[in-house]
Amino acid sequence: KVDSNATSSETEKSTVKSDAEGDTEMATDNNDQKIGKETSHDDFCGDIPKAPELIRRCLAVLRTLSQTGPAEPFIYPVDPQTNPGYYDMLLQPMCMREVGLRLQKAAKMYEEIDEDKKETFVEKTVAEFARNVRLIGRNCLSYANA
Repeated sequence: KVDSNATSSETEKSTVKSDAEGDTEMATDNNDQKIGKETSHDDFCGDIPKAPELIRRCLAVLRTLSQTGPAEPFIYPVDPQTNPGYYDMLLQPMCMREVGLRLQKAAKMYEEIDEDKKETFVEKTVAEFARNVRLIGRNCLSYANA
């Protein structure tokens, strides 16, 4: 039985989540627990428990993408020695590491933003994340078709 006078921190809601491998993890609404497993790419796409939920989800998507084999060439900036002309051809190079660093920067900036502007800030951050992920694909196709 839940006390009707209890605060939200006293009656913490929790959900059970399962990943593709069937591993289950408890996540709480108070954002004090990390989501997902540690990876070799956590320096740029690790979970930030105090970040807004949508930014945490973007980081989780990026973490999942970076763990796939086909993503390997897109994780770090393109090496101009192995891909000559890449930086001459593309106006806006992008890699998964840069996408993640921008998300992490936004998560840190979120704390400093006025309360009435936070929702718009998160929406813009998520839209920028989507644009940057699509940019990686567009850059790949542009360079391959040149």
